[in-house]
Amino acid sequence: MRKIIYILSLCFWGSLFPACSGFLEEYSQDLTYIRTVDDLNELLVGGGYFSSASDVLPMLHVMDDDTEYERKATTVGYWGFHYWLANPFVSGAGVEQKDGIWSSFYKYLAVINVILNKADDFASEGDAYRKVKGESYFLRGMDYFYLVNLYAKPYKAETAANEPGVPLKLTEYVEDKHYERATVAEVYASVVSDLENAITYLNGTRQITKRRANVDAARAMLGRVYLYMGGEENWKKCNALCDSILQSGRYELYDIKEHTPKKDFIFLDSPETIFTQGKNSARRTIFMGQPSVAAYTLSQDLLGSYDANVDLRYSHWFNSVKNVGWVWLKYSVLTASPASEVSSEFLLRLPEVYLNKAEALIMLGRTEEAIDVLRTLREKRLAAETTDVIPTSQEDLVQFVRLERRLELCGEGHRWFDLRRYAVHPTFPEEKEIIHESVKNGTKIGYYRLAPYSENSNNWVWPIPEDAVIFNDGALVANERDGAPLVEY
Repeated sequence: MRKIIYILSLCFWGSLFPACSGFLEEYSQDLTYIRTVDDLNELLVGGGYFSSASDVLPMLHVMDDDTEYERKATTVGYWGFHYWLANPFVSGAGVEQKDGIWSSFYKYLAVINVILNKADDFASEGDAYRKVKGESYFLRGMDYFYLVNLYAKPYKAETAANEPGVPLKLTEYVEDKHYERATVAEVYASVVSDLENAITYLNGTRQITKRRANVDAARAMLGRVYLYMGGEENWKKCNALCDSILQSGRYELYDIKEHTPKKDFIFLDSPETIFTQGKNSARRTIFMGQPSVAAYTLSQDLLGSYDANVDLRYSHWFNSVKNVGWVWLKYSVLTASPASEVSSEFLLRLPEVYLNKAEALIMLGRTEEAIDVLRTLREKRLAAETTDVIPTSQEDLVQFVRLERRLELCGEGHRWFDLRRYAVHPTFPEEKEIIHESVKNGTKIGYYRLAPYSENSNNWVWPIPEDAVIFNDGALVANERDGAPLVEY
C-alpha cells in the first residue's frame, strides 16, 4: 500500500516535473485507502524524512572556505561545486549531469503536501495526529528553507519582495499550469508560517528518537530563519525562541574536557543534539584517512582560526594523517564506517541555539548578555583554567560571534549559507572572496576565484535545472550564472 501512496504522491508534482506526468493516467487520485493516522505516519517516515541512507547535500561542504583540494586524492567528487562552475553538476570526467537535488526536495515536498491535506481526517486521534501534522509542517518549512538558500539569493529585506525565489506549491493536487518562482519574501513567509504551525501542533508531544522533529526542533529552525532575515523584530523573535529551548531543561552542553579524543563528539543521543535527518556526508566528502574516499581536506584557513593552545576543539575534532591531510574526528573515528548517526547538513544542536541567541543579542545592542551567552558555550570548549577574552564593543563582538560560529559549526552545513547572509547583512555587511587551487596529476596548475558577493552575486546561487525551466515553458526563470574562471599559474 505504501508504494502505491508513494507513487501517487510523487505524481501530484507532475505539473512541474515531466517525469511524473505519465503516471497520472495509471493511478487513481482517490486517497480512501489511507485508513488510519498510522498509515500517514508510515508515509511520513518513508517519504517525508530523509533517511540515514539519503546522501542529499554532500557538495555543500566543498564550496566554502573550510575545505581545499587534496592533491594526493585519487577521486574527484563534486569538483564543479568546489570550483563554482557555471553548471556545477558535472562528473569527474567533466560530463554534465542532471540536478538530483532539486527533484529530490520537491519529491519529498509532494509527499508532505499529501499528508498535510489528509491528516485532518484523523484530528480526533490526539497526539498521533498532532505529531504527524506538526512534523509535516516542520519538514515542509525546512525543505523550502534549504531550497531558497540554494537556488535564490540571500534574504535582504529591501529586495526580497522582488527577488525570485523558488516555486512554492502548498497543495497536494495537480494544477494545470506552468510554475513560476515565488519571491524570496513569499518563500520565507511560507517557511515562517509552516514552522509556527509546527510549534503549535508539536507543543506538548514527545518523540522516542531525535530523528523525528519535536517542538524544540521547530523552535530552533524558526530561530535560524529569523536570524537569516535580520532586523530588530526578527532578532527579538530569534532570541525568544532560543530562550524557550534553553529554559526547557531538555538539553545541555557537552563539556569537551570530559570527551575522549578520537571518539564521536556529535552523536544522536548527545545532550546537545536536538534533531537530525539524513546521512552524514561530511565524513565521506572530507578525507577519513582513506585517499580513495574523497578529494578534499580541511583548509588551513579554518584550522588556523583555532587557538590550538587552549581551544580543545582543535585537538578533539581534527587529526592530521601523514600523506593524506587533515580529517574529521568531530563525527566519527578515522574510518568511513560505521555510518555516523547524525547528518552533517540537517542537524540542529544546542550550540547553534547559543550562537543564534548571542548573535541576535549583539545585533540588538545587548552586548553584556551576549558575552555571557558566548562565555557559557566557550567554557565547555576551552582548556581548564583558561582566561577567556571576549571583546566588548558591538562591532568587535560581531566579528567574534561569526568566528565562533565557524569554529563550532564547521562541517554541519552552515558556512556557505552564513557567508551569503553576511554579505547582505542589514547593519554589519561583510563579504570575502574564496580561492580554491586546481590540481592536475598531483601538481597545482592554478586556481579558481569566487568573487565577493557584491562583485558577482550570481555564482553564489545554484542554477535552476534546465529541464524544469524548459518544461515550464519559460515561466520558471533561470538563474544567471557565469561560473568562476581558472587562473593558471
